Amino acid sequence: MIANRLSNNAFERKEPFREPKKIIWLSVEGTVTEINYFNFIEKYKEQIGIDATIRIEPLRKSDTHAGPAAVLELLEECESTMKTTVLEDICELKELVNNLGNEKIKQYLTDKNKLTLDEREIITRTLKDVKYDVEYQKYIKNCNAEEDCFCIVVDTEGKDNPSRKDLYKVIDKCKNKGYKCFISNPCFEFFLLLHTYNPKKEYEENKENFINNPKISKVHTYVSDLLSKKNHHNKTISNTAFQESYLPNIKNALKSSKDWAYTLETVKNDVGSNMIDFFNLVFEKK
Repeated sequence: MIANRLSNNAFERKEPFREPKKIIWLSVEGTVTEINYFNFIEKYKEQIGIDATIRIEPLRKSDTHAGPAAVLELLEECESTMKTTVLEDICELKELVNNLGNEKIKQYLTDKNKLTLDEREIITRTLKDVKYDVEYQKYIKNCNAEEDCFCIVVDTEGKDNPSRKDLYKVIDKCKNKGYKCFISNPCFEFFLLLHTYNPKKEYEENKENFINNPKISKVHTYVSDLLSKKNHHNKTISNTAFQESYLPNIKNALKSSKDWAYTLETVKNDVGSNMIDFFNLVFEKK
């Protein structure tokens, strides 16, 4: 089936581009905060001390499907799309092939100006309808999956959240596939908070709110509200906010993580984050 959930990265790539030896592909549950954070980690990786031969690539999705199972599906799609060509993908659209033929599709990919305006519009509209990003797919297919690392970044969403059962199944599938899991309990905002503040006192006074992370407004859950008050941003992390609150405080976040659950097995059921595993991965010497 044609891959249709992957969309382009948030940061425009700069040329000339040094091809990395390894890409860390991240399928991320959140569509804003997590994407912002990991894109900035990639942007400032040399300042952080990450080997220049590693690139961090947060996957973007063209829909709003959420939950651990959907995050895993996006990662599986990324890995599987590396095994086909763009032409093969598009030629799976039988109605398009029947209307125009394989040669017209091939021409569209090599020099679309040789097609008629109607032919170009038919193919462009069809690809847009199925949310197939040709340029991003070309980029992915030119990468080396054998050297790369595939990872998911998900939340537990609170003790009583129905998606918790899916999370356990997804973790098992990831282990079987060799994917890495980075989990924050109850949410990624908890790990972000540890960059500038370790909420031990708040936890002792409000354990249930940390464990269940209830919605307290249209914008915030309990933990995201605490983060907003401490780091002065909502879902979107601006470049300024990243440089002030996160870039200089990554080591502090990793140190504070050890005061909470910080392994994959313990984070599943206790407040904390195993994002320390992510940074151990990117700090590995090649």
